[in-house]
Amino acid sequence: MARHYERRAEEVETEGYDLVLAAPRTWLALLRGEMDEVDRLEPIDLGRIQHEYALPAAAARLDALAALQKRSLIEREAPPLMHPRTYLEPFALRALGAVREDELLIGQAIDRFNTMGLIWHAEQSRKLFVQT
Repeated sequence: MARHYERRAEEVETEGYDLVLAAPRTWLALLRGEMDEVDRLEPIDLGRIQHEYALPAAAARLDALAALQKRSLIEREAPPLMHPRTYLEPFALRALGAVREDELLIGQAIDRFNTMGLIWHAEQSRKLFVQT
């Protein structure tokens, strides 16, 4: 059923909404394990965009880079996003922890997600302990 709605959305999609759709498209592809689709998603220059959709797009990008094990990109993109008590901090911690196989960073991400009430993201982070 979800794919039906995705196809329908593509039929009525208008130009200029890449940033709005970046996070849901990325997270759907990750949840489905469609890594080739994740790798094909266009990167967005989040540093030049001042828009409320930039936050989830940046979070999804960090998740995608971590899933693809693109360590050099994460090492470059995550640190500037690690401002304490901000939405992107736990995503940056988790991405760095995943590619470095660092349980301490992943644990910090879990704590931050829980503090923010982002329980689903905390649970997804816990799964990384099994993989590291």
